[in-house]
Amino acid sequence: MGRLYIAIIIVLFASVGINILNAQNTVGLISFSEESYDGYTLITPINYNKTYLIDNCGNIINQWEAESEAAMVAYIHSDGSLYRTARLPSMFNAGGSGGRIDKYDWNNNLVWRYDVNSETEQQHHDIEVLPNGNVLVLSWNLKSPEEALASGRKPELIPTLGIWSEKILELKPISLDSTEIVWEWDVWDHLVQDYDPQLPNFGSVKESPHKIDINYFENQFSMVPDWLHCNSVDYNSELDQIMISCRNFNEFWIFSHDPSHASNGDLLYRWGNPMTYEQGLETDQQLFGQHDAHWIEEGRPGTGNVMIFNNGVDRPDGLYSSVIEIELGDLENGTYPLDQGASFGPIEPLWTYPSIPSMDFFSARISGAQRQPNGNTLICSGRRGDIFEVTEEEDIVWQYISPLNAAGPVVQGNPASGNDLFRAYRYPPDHSAFQDKIINSGPVIELGASATGCTSIISNVNDERKILQVKIFPNPTSRIIQLEGLKEVSTAMIYSLDGAILKKQTVSNLSTIDLGHFSEGLYILSINSLNGQRIVNKIVNKY
Repeated sequence: MGRLYIAIIIVLFASVGINILNAQNTVGLISFSEESYDGYTLITPINYNKTYLIDNCGNIINQWEAESEAAMVAYIHSDGSLYRTARLPSMFNAGGSGGRIDKYDWNNNLVWRYDVNSETEQQHHDIEVLPNGNVLVLSWNLKSPEEALASGRKPELIPTLGIWSEKILELKPISLDSTEIVWEWDVWDHLVQDYDPQLPNFGSVKESPHKIDINYFENQFSMVPDWLHCNSVDYNSELDQIMISCRNFNEFWIFSHDPSHASNGDLLYRWGNPMTYEQGLETDQQLFGQHDAHWIEEGRPGTGNVMIFNNGVDRPDGLYSSVIEIELGDLENGTYPLDQGASFGPIEPLWTYPSIPSMDFFSARISGAQRQPNGNTLICSGRRGDIFEVTEEEDIVWQYISPLNAAGPVVQGNPASGNDLFRAYRYPPDHSAFQDKIINSGPVIELGASATGCTSIISNVNDERKILQVKIFPNPTSRIIQLEGLKEVSTAMIYSLDGAILKKQTVSNLSTIDLGHFSEGLYILSINSLNGQRIVNKIVNKY
């Protein structure tokens, strides 16, 4: 049986339920509460060559150091390896440029590398690691002025050097320097235009909602080569579908990954701005420069719904961001329903944070959000490097500000300007990536760290050398706690939430601890072995 490591974050919080740290804390852990979902958060600072995995107290669990500065994202795969993008010099001069995908093992050894970086093509913004280890890569693809004209682009909308299509490549890593491209999808194969009737893609944009109008956007982006500016890619293995966010269209798209699907790669679904296919007005637009459109993961509240960080750029009622969740319609014969002459639903989001718009919450670019297994939502306000976790009721139960910029970690107490984060991602402690890994809780990232009162205990529950297979029950309890499976004589200590030791006793297998004289409430139980191993649990005493 593989070894499973579980991190138990002990939160010693005030009676109001959240611990707000010393006012001098400007970076790192800012506040925490027991309502936060315990896990490991991956942060990849833009323009920096390290990626960090931290626990809920901000302690470093693991770090990877690369040759090049980060482009945008990194992900941990199920085997514990890290897939990371890096920025290379390129003629594609636009926000989100990258060019390289690296794979490192848990111990920071480079095991695979692939560059999508030439005069005509470059990886940018995001990648998606598939369950089989293949990688979907979002890539710009240069089309010459002649190619643009031959596809129905209006001459006055063609930049001198041409325009960029969006392509998705599926890469199969084979060895360090060996890669196979096993699948491709290109926007250029799914265009429609009503400008030149002599071309094969001529048609009514309004009657072709599953196609992409090559002449949409006759505004400030009309002469920009990066006329689409897609910025995220996600994959749904159950549906075998891909989702990408197209910022300049203010919408996200879904299409099939299956080459035999009847849609032939055309859009199955699109949402956010029905003006792109002439089925709505400005008042119908819901997305404004959005990022990180993705399906909510299986096993989490809202599974199968779509979550989006709606940046709010050029929003008519003011500049503010929001995180929204929408519910997709049921598939009908492998496609999403769409009535003739109508736009794709829903009319409005299922959930929005914040429910009341706030101008204090605004990130003009980058950013993302992720639903947690306990129903909370982890939000990365990228332009501020601010990661915070909210409950469904909109209470902030955890906040962390990235202490990193291009120069490295800053000193606690100083602001961290230039600490942009494209996205942050939290992994549950029982994720398969952490099986059979030696996990230690290290220092925090920032320099001159102050005490936080947040303690992280990382324990190996299946290692025969350790005490931590102990079963603690019942919990909640009406007075008596029983211990079963303790492998050696140890010391048990009961703490109040302010850190005071209330009880101390020697325990062994089948021991009991009497809480009869304790008042009703929450306590911390710490069991410490003679060899220095420790397990910590939250205990609820009730009458």
